[in-house]
Amino acid sequence: MALCSLSLRCPQPSRMVRTTGATPTSRPEPLPLLWSTYPPRSSVLKDFCRFNLTLHGAPGSSFQRSPHRHRFMTEPPDTDRVEILSERELGRTLARLATQVLETVDDSRTLMLLGIPTRGVQLSKVLARELERLSGHAIAQGAIDPTFHRDDLERIGTRLPQITTLPNSVEGRQVVLVDDVIFTGRTVRAALEALQSWGRAQRVMLLAMVDRGHRELPIQPDFCGRVVPTRRSETIELRLRDVDGEEGVFLRRITRPS
Repeated sequence: MALCSLSLRCPQPSRMVRTTGATPTSRPEPLPLLWSTYPPRSSVLKDFCRFNLTLHGAPGSSFQRSPHRHRFMTEPPDTDRVEILSERELGRTLARLATQVLETVDDSRTLMLLGIPTRGVQLSKVLARELERLSGHAIAQGAIDPTFHRDDLERIGTRLPQITTLPNSVEGRQVVLVDDVIFTGRTVRAALEALQSWGRAQRVMLLAMVDRGHRELPIQPDFCGRVVPTRRSETIELRLRDVDGEEGVFLRRITRPS
């Protein structure tokens, strides 16, 4: 280990204590108690924080990097969660999607948003508020539950059905199915089958905040917020302030027990 000299600079230039390095076989003398040379005063802590600590290498020596990797004092709170969209980026994405929807439909008053449980319902409510702000009138919004029309219940397990709420008839309406994440496409297929039992819409479109790939059916969203290639061992989380207290889109890695 290289020998060092330690310099402590106090606020007063005339009061400086300097110690030089000792030989490798002996311990350096302890520093004198600096507080005894100062008169008691209330700003002693403030003066102490103003000390300047300088290390000087001994002649002919050099400092070497430690082979051990140092850890930062602050670690990320959740290393398994990666931010895809921040709160500000999510707001801009919602505004863009709402604009694209209004540019696509002929008459915004025939528009109806139907959220797919669970997070798609909350997303459709947020989107309906944004559409109302842009169009100047209220947008019909509801929810449609596809549980009894799924063909993969054995794989995903039994789920409690949610309430299907339709603000009015779907006949002659331009319906936008809203979901937070599109994955295999089987949930959307079940939602389309459930919608048919309520009538014949003029047009049905699909809006998804995130397309994570791994499609098993030829179903693609008409409006998509972000395409995020993922592994099957990962999940996408949409966080909304109304229900979660925070906003953003996050990718979470699932660690399976060994």
